[in-house]
Amino acid sequence: MSQAAAADPWWADPRVVQGFLTFLAALVAAGSALIVAFFAYPAQKNKDRGNEIMRERRDTYRALASAYEDFRRDSLRNWFDPPSDFPESVLSFFSLRRASGQLLISAPDAVCDRCHDFISSAAELGKYLASNIHSAERNDDEFRKEVDKMNDAFAQCLELMRRDTFENSSVIFKNFFPVFEAHVKFGTNSGVGTKK
Repeated sequence: MSQAAAADPWWADPRVVQGFLTFLAALVAAGSALIVAFFAYPAQKNKDRGNEIMRERRDTYRALASAYEDFRRDSLRNWFDPPSDFPESVLSFFSLRRASGQLLISAPDAVCDRCHDFISSAAELGKYLASNIHSAERNDDEFRKEVDKMNDAFAQCLELMRRDTFENSSVIFKNFFPVFEAHVKFGTNSGVGTKK
């Protein structure tokens, strides 16, 4: 061995330095992966779960709104053109109840409470309809009051569902749809709700 080679320490060898730098790079990469695994991944997973819950809620809210419209339409149709057999409004009320049951699974308490009031008013409308649909002393004004109670309860329910979906929403259902009063207050825009 030469004198110069014997004087260089082992750690000055370029192969040792290169090996050490490779080990250090692997250590930094592994450390970064651990940080991501322990901090970033769970945070992203929670965010994704929150997005999934909101998607489920929006789907449930849409189903409830659709079931409401079907029940309202069928109730008006059955009142002004009473069927001889099984009223459609009974089937659409069952759809409304099913949609409200799905709501209980994913909606927050405030929305569930408000929608309970809405479902209760829809049930009252259904009872009134069933009790008076074939009565000789039918009272259109009383029926309209029942429809109006249900519509008002649904408007309040809709406002809460919107606030749940869009946290900073200040939309008020009646103000958002200028025809709400005319359309929902007894369906005058739809052609349903007027006697022939």
